[in-house]
Amino acid sequence: MREGYLPESRDRVRGPANHYAYRVVRSSEDGEWVDTCLEFPSLSHLDPSPGEALRGIADLVEFAVEDLEVHGEAVPGPWVSGLRLWG
Repeated sequence: MREGYLPESRDRVRGPANHYAYRVVRSSEDGEWVDTCLEFPSLSHLDPSPGEALRGIADLVEFAVEDLEVHGEAVPGPWVSGLRLWG
């Protein structure tokens, strides 16, 4: 895998998913972009576009946060607070 840049991803991640750390890498094995979330290591999203990979993992994280809240479980806090990596 090689690390990727999100040139077409000017859309901001919104909602609860906005507070978490994401990483997008190109998978040479799959030929697609894989996005993961540091605070939710069991989640990942694979997509041909790096921007769509980011949106996909953000949707999964938002769903996971909502599910944890509904069931009264602890929601992971952001690993880094107040850091903006782009935009």
